[in-house]
Amino acid sequence: MKITLKSLALNLNAVIIGDKYENTEIKNILFDSRRLNTIDDTVFFAIKTKTNDGSKYIEELYNKGIRMFVVQDNLSFSLPDATIILCENVVKALQTLATLHRVENIKIPSCAITGSNGKTITKDWILKLISSDKKVVANAKSFNSQIGVPYSVCQIQGDEDIAIFEAGISKKGEMSILENIVRPTIGIFTNIGDAHQINFSSLEEKIDEKLNLFIHCKKLVFHNNNPLLTSKIQDFAKKNNIQLVSWGENVEDTYNYNAIIKEISLPFTDKASIENAINAYIYCLEIGIAKEKLKEGIRSLEQIEMRFEIKQGINNSILINDSYSNDYTSLEIALDNLNQQRNREKLVILSDLQQSSINKKELYDKINTLLFNKGIENLVAIGKDFNKYKDLILVKNKKFFLSTEEYISNSKRSDYNDKAILIKGARSFNFELISRHIADKGHQSVLEINLSAIEDNVRYFHSLLKPETKLMAMVKASSYGCGGYEVASALEKTNMVDYLTVAFADEGVELRKGGIQLPIMVVTPEVESLENIKQYNLEPVVHSFDALKYFIDSKINIHIKLDSGMHRLGFEEQDIDELVEILKSHTNITIKSIFSHFYGSDEESLDKYTLEQIDVYERMSSKIIKSFPYKIIRHICNSAGIVRFPQAHYDMVRLGIGMYGIGVNPEEQKHLRTVHKLRTLITQIREIEIGEDVSYSRKWVSKRKTKVGVIPVGYADGLNRHLGNERCEVWVNGKYAPIIGNICMDMCMIDLTGIEAKQGDTVVVFGEENPATKLAKQLDTIPYEIFTSVAHRVKRVYYME
Repeated sequence: MKITLKSLALNLNAVIIGDKYENTEIKNILFDSRRLNTIDDTVFFAIKTKTNDGSKYIEELYNKGIRMFVVQDNLSFSLPDATIILCENVVKALQTLATLHRVENIKIPSCAITGSNGKTITKDWILKLISSDKKVVANAKSFNSQIGVPYSVCQIQGDEDIAIFEAGISKKGEMSILENIVRPTIGIFTNIGDAHQINFSSLEEKIDEKLNLFIHCKKLVFHNNNPLLTSKIQDFAKKNNIQLVSWGENVEDTYNYNAIIKEISLPFTDKASIENAINAYIYCLEIGIAKEKLKEGIRSLEQIEMRFEIKQGINNSILINDSYSNDYTSLEIALDNLNQQRNREKLVILSDLQQSSINKKELYDKINTLLFNKGIENLVAIGKDFNKYKDLILVKNKKFFLSTEEYISNSKRSDYNDKAILIKGARSFNFELISRHIADKGHQSVLEINLSAIEDNVRYFHSLLKPETKLMAMVKASSYGCGGYEVASALEKTNMVDYLTVAFADEGVELRKGGIQLPIMVVTPEVESLENIKQYNLEPVVHSFDALKYFIDSKINIHIKLDSGMHRLGFEEQDIDELVEILKSHTNITIKSIFSHFYGSDEESLDKYTLEQIDVYERMSSKIIKSFPYKIIRHICNSAGIVRFPQAHYDMVRLGIGMYGIGVNPEEQKHLRTVHKLRTLITQIREIEIGEDVSYSRKWVSKRKTKVGVIPVGYADGLNRHLGNERCEVWVNGKYAPIIGNICMDMCMIDLTGIEAKQGDTVVVFGEENPATKLAKQLDTIPYEIFTSVAHRVKRVYYME
C-alpha cells in the first residue's frame, strides 16, 4: 500500500509506541484474530465494539509473530520489539488507512452500489458481465459495512481497471464516511425498503443518508418506479450536478424498460432478479461495454445462491456448500467457517479461483499459504490452473483433477468418513454435482435454518440493552427445533452472547464436545448427570433444597431459581434465610446467578402481575446478594420482558423465542427475521371429479373438479393432524394451497386448483411466506410447539447469507 505505520499515525495525530517498525509499509490488514494467514508486514487493528474488544487477542497474536498493532486503549502488558499506534478509535484508523490508500495510490474509477436489497447480486452480476473485458476489484461477499468497505478498499493493488463496491448502513452519519473512502464516479441505487429502519425516524431520512454515497458521482443509475425515491434522487442530483440515468416506463427515462426487455433475453421471471439484472446491464452500457457482448452475457447470468449451507453428508460427514463466490477473500471466510466444525478432520474441495486481480502464480502461492495457516491437511483441487501450479500446493494430502466429473468418478464413499467438508467452486465447474454426490439422500422434506437471521435477531435485542447488560441465549430443546450445536456455534461467533442455556446436561455435553466455550446453564439437572456436569464444566440450576443436596459437596458453579409467582419451580420467600445459611457454610459452591421466570410478560392484561413479580424478585434476590462478598448476576426478563420491561433488565436477560424470529407485538415483529422454513416438494399431481374424496375416512369430498398435489410431509414429521381438511394452507409458487383430507403419517394432500404447479415444485409448509404463527393460531397453541414438533427425521440445513 506504500503507507507506513508512521504516516498513518501522523494522519491520525496518534502516538507511536516503539519505533522498530514505524517505517514498515503495511501490506496486510487483520481485524479478526481467527483469520490470521501471514505475519509478513501485517497490522492488527484491535477493534473495540460493544460486544468485543480486539485488544484481548493481542498477546496471542504477538506470540504468533505479529509485531504491528493499532489500539485505542493503553495496554496493561509490554510487547518488546513491537510498534503500536495508540489512537482515539481503531475503526476510524482503519477507515483513514483506506482513505489514504484510495487517494495516494489508487487512481482507477469506481462504482458504488447501495439500496435496501439487491446490492450484492447487482455487484456480482456486473463482475460477471465485465470481467472478460476489464480487470476488476470488488468487496468480497457482502463486506459493505464501516469495517468491511475500508478493509476491501485496502485490498486494491492499483493495476485494476475499475473497482466496484457495495455499501450498507445502519444509522445516520455512516454513508459520508464510506463515500470518502470509495469516492465513486458512478453510483447505482437499487431500491428502498424497510430493512435496517430501526435507527431512522422515517424512510425519507434513510434515503437522504444513503444518497450521501453519491455526492461526488458523475452519474447515478436507478429504477424510476418509486415516487418517493425518484423525487429524492432528482432533488439530490440537481443540487450536486449529477447526471441521472433512469430506467422505467416513463417517457423521460434514459432507458425504457419495455425496450430493454425486447432487446435482451433475461433468464429470470421474478421481479427482483429482473431489476438487479437491468441495473447491472445499464451500468455496463454506461462504462462502454458493447451491447452485443452484454446481450450474450445477460443470457448466461444465473441466480446467485446468497448463502453457504451446512447439511448432513454421507458416512457421518458434515457438508459445507459455499458456491456463492470463489475469490481469495471469500475462500478465507469459508475456511474460517469450516474450522468452526471442531473435532472433525477437514477436507477442502476447491476449483480454480476466478475474478482475481493478481497474477496466477502469486495467487496459488497465496492459496497454499492460506491453506497451511488454516490447518488444512486434505485438499481436492479441480481445474487447469490448479494442475498447472500444483507444485506450489504443499498440503499434506492432495489430489488434483481437471474436471468435476473426473473427480466424482474417482472418489469413494470412504473418502468422506466423519469429515467436515468444504465445497467451494466457481459456478462453471458445476460443483452442485459434488454436493449431490456427498449429501445424505434422506427425507425429501427439509427444515432450513437461517443462521444469519438468528444473528440479526440477536443484534436487534442486543441494541435494546445497556452496554453492561449480559445476554443469555436459550438453546434448549435443540435450539427450538433448529439444532443445538449449529445454533450455539453461530451464537458464540457473534460475540454478543455471554451465556447459553440448555434443558438437560446431555445437551450441554454435546455442545462441549463440539467445542463450545461459552458458559452453559443447565435448567433441569438430573442426579445421574452430576459427573458430566463437573467434567464438562456445566452450571446447574438449583430450585429446591432437595436439588441443592445433590451438589452440596461438589466444587461447582450454580444458578439459584426463585419462585416469584409462577409457582412451577424455585425457592419461595420463606426459604431464603435457610438457603443463604447453607450456601455460606459451603464455600465450595459459587452462585453465578439468581433468576426467576415471568409467566405473562407478553400479555398487557397481565402487566399488574408482572410488576408484582419484579417486586418479589427484587426483594428476594437482594437479600441473597447482600449475604455474599462476590458479584452475583441477576436476571428475570425473557424475550417479551426485554422489550416491555426494560426496568427489569438487571445484569442479564434471557433471549429465547425472539431470537428465533417471533415478536411480542406487530411493531417488534418488523425488526425480526424468520429463522425456520419447513419446505418439501410435490411428488405427484392428479385431478379428481366432483364427489370424489381425498385421504382416510372420506373427511373431504370435492365440490368441484380439483387438482390434487401430494407432498411428503405428515404427522410423523410434526405436521399436526388437526391441520387437515382446509384448516391450514401451504405456499406453492406464490399462492396458498389448502391441505385437504386427513393428514397421513408420511404425507398429505393439497388443493392446487388454479395454481401453476408441477411435480418437483417447492412447497413451504411454514416460513417467511407462510408464518408459523398462522399454524399456531389454527391449533390454539404457540409457535414454540410448531418449531419443536418437527421430527428429527426431517433434515436440517443450515445456511448463512
